Amino acid sequence: RGQQWRYNALFRSRDGAPAKLLAEIQSGTTRYNDSGAQTGHSYEYSLSAGDMGGLESLPGSPVAVLALAHELPAGVSLVSLPFYAADDQTLNETLGLTDPKIARWDGAGQALQYLALANNRILPGQGFFIETAAASSINTERGTTVPLQDFSLPLIPGWNLIGHPFLTAINWKELKVKDSRGTVYSLRGAIEQGLLGNGLWKYERGAYELTALLEPWLGFWVKANQAVTLVIPPANSGNGSIT
Repeated sequence: RGQQWRYNALFRSRDGAPAKLLAEIQSGTTRYNDSGAQTGHSYEYSLSAGDMGGLESLPGSPVAVLALAHELPAGVSLVSLPFYAADDQTLNETLGLTDPKIARWDGAGQALQYLALANNRILPGQGFFIETAAASSINTERGTTVPLQDFSLPLIPGWNLIGHPFLTAINWKELKVKDSRGTVYSLRGAIEQGLLGNGLWKYERGAYELTALLEPWLGFWVKANQAVTLVIPPANSGNGSIT
């Protein structure tokens, strides 16, 4: 329609590694080259566009993951993934581990089930157990992080095994809870109304402990007394660690 568009591209490191974004403009097409990225570090992209008059705009694109890593001790860990894996990746390729044992909670049956690595996916917001014979790390180089907006996570009556979908930790009390009628409560209000049990549990060093912090890469147990939706807001994306 003859409009002049303005593009904003962001390419930055999340862990202090060098970051460089080169732009090529050829025949009206802008191409971005991430030649400054280094293996083993984490970076993020975002892209937004609007017309020169500011009358129209497009939302920023999802952030692309180039490299993310999380250290695991030997034995059993309760973890989660703060990104969407690439569609063509198997679970084993997503994790970058050699023959781990993976178990996910079946909320309907209130029981753990082991997952085959070839044909299963783990989504943001899902917690899972992983067992490795030796200390290792989850490594991925492809995927997209969760958009920085409220993340809705359905809970069913009973125990739920959840994960933190974002790369920055957030206090548990900052979450909200929506009931089946659409009424939204603060976390404290939901507990007082009997919608949720009073406690967020994590598993570390072979034992469970109560926590007040929803941390990236970790899995957590939470008990719902009825079907509700947990609403997790994003924290400031410039803070926190991804490892």
